[in-house]
Amino acid sequence: MQSKYYWQIDLPVRYHHESTHLDLGGGHNPKNPFGASRLIVLDLDSTELDLDSFWDPRARNCDLVQMTGDFTKGLEFQDQSLDSVSAFDVLEHVPRFERSKNGEVVFPFVDLMSEIYRCLKPGGLFIAVTPAFPSREAFRDPTHINFIAHNTAQVFGVEAVNADFRPMYGFKGKFFIEHNEWLYGGGPSLTTPLILSIEKNGASSKIQVILKLLIRRVRISLWMKKSSHLLWVSGAQ
Repeated sequence: MQSKYYWQIDLPVRYHHESTHLDLGGGHNPKNPFGASRLIVLDLDSTELDLDSFWDPRARNCDLVQMTGDFTKGLEFQDQSLDSVSAFDVLEHVPRFERSKNGEVVFPFVDLMSEIYRCLKPGGLFIAVTPAFPSREAFRDPTHINFIAHNTAQVFGVEAVNADFRPMYGFKGKFFIEHNEWLYGGGPSLTTPLILSIEKNGASSKIQVILKLLIRRVRISLWMKKSSHLLWVSGAQ
């Protein structure tokens, strides 16, 4: 059973009561943006997890599994086995191209997107937050080697269901782009998540949502030049 919720005011999401979420590069602070009942954290290094220090409280109240591995070399999950995947401040660290030992050119970023698509169930969601061009935040960190732009999402999907799509660069999949916008006003705060059921809660909660939306719009008009990160959400078709 799926219910629509507002997550951080930025987009409506589908909450799964029995679901599996994969958080890439979550390290010591994993994210569970859709409140999945099972959370898998996959990172390069194993880190001792402290539930009390998690920014996202939704990561505390679930079945938590920690895995170590290089997700740029593939994902060890079965086809269509995941309900959702997240990559918070991760994609900018994934190489755009590499040369294998035999000299062959490979594209780890494209291959990772193919793997994410392969592992997602039909209708599953991929959410990413990443610093993006032309913001200086995209270039400030010397470990940022993959520069995302506002239209990068279009390389991997379409904005209308059943729209024509020609995969490029070896990408295997076809995402439906549900959300691809700048995080004006600082974007979502995982420290104090707002998960309000518009369908179930009363008038006071709805008024609170409307007020926060208005505040976000004011921030857009005041801080448009300061936006640095993109919020990118795509669904598997």
